[in-house]
Amino acid sequence: MLEYMGWLPKELAKKIIIFVFFNIVGNYCYAQENITATIDRVGRKNYEEIKECADKNIKSCEMDLAIGLYSGAIRHQEKLEDIAESRKILTDNLIDSRSRFLLGLIYIKYDHFPTEGGALTLSSCKEGLYEACYYITENVQNYSYRCRDKSCYSFIYAMEQRIKALDDLDHSDLSLAYKQQQLPKYNTELAKALAARGDKRAVYLLEDAVDKNAPDAFEVLAHIYEDGVLVPKNLQRAYMLYDLEGRVPTHPEKENVAWQLTNTELNEARKSSWRWQEAHHSYRPGYPGRNFPEERFIYH
Repeated sequence: MLEYMGWLPKELAKKIIIFVFFNIVGNYCYAQENITATIDRVGRKNYEEIKECADKNIKSCEMDLAIGLYSGAIRHQEKLEDIAESRKILTDNLIDSRSRFLLGLIYIKYDHFPTEGGALTLSSCKEGLYEACYYITENVQNYSYRCRDKSCYSFIYAMEQRIKALDDLDHSDLSLAYKQQQLPKYNTELAKALAARGDKRAVYLLEDAVDKNAPDAFEVLAHIYEDGVLVPKNLQRAYMLYDLEGRVPTHPEKENVAWQLTNTELNEARKSSWRWQEAHHSYRPGYPGRNFPEERFIYH
């Protein structure tokens, strides 16, 4: 770069380069401040003070203004004109992951553009903005469609970040109870995305979620054993898992698997389901009680 600044004294050119470099790095590091911290900080300032700074085209002040307007932290109320002003600033600062996340929320909440908004929030999560990852995992039904194909890396990253955050919680009784409730749920959603990409890690995560009695895990894992793509086909285990899914007594997919089993295989699959229910003290419709009386078996 020095060769392009030959018209300046060498030492001065070096100082300029160093100044520019650290200014860029400083702005980048500033941009990593999480949104919650920014809201808390700007909430202690007044609108005019932040607006005056933003009008000088100082990026950090522009982001303070945009976040403050979006959150209502500056004017302490949510008004559409504030959202519109925030949107304009965010659109001009898409290099900042916080900008993309908040603009994505505006698209989703105010413009009803879930696809565009989802892409922006996924992008900011991929860059490590925890709040974006948190939002995605809390609104997983809006994003899971992206993992029907093999291009869902950002979604997987979001789930992994949320799971890591849960793992990092302290070991207080409250945190432990929360982890035990939430981790199987998030592992199941992560497994769905991994399975869509043909990643065998999905099986391990789902087996663990099934062992922890996570409701959504049974049917997903049953499909995997029925299809025989990620693991060798095992129709008896698929039947057992469909039975444990237990939403309705006559699960159509369970019945389809049943017709592919011999009577002996079918009854052994039912026994496996009942043993699981006894071991986990969690019972499904059709559970016959202890000792598995032969007369309770159902044949083709």
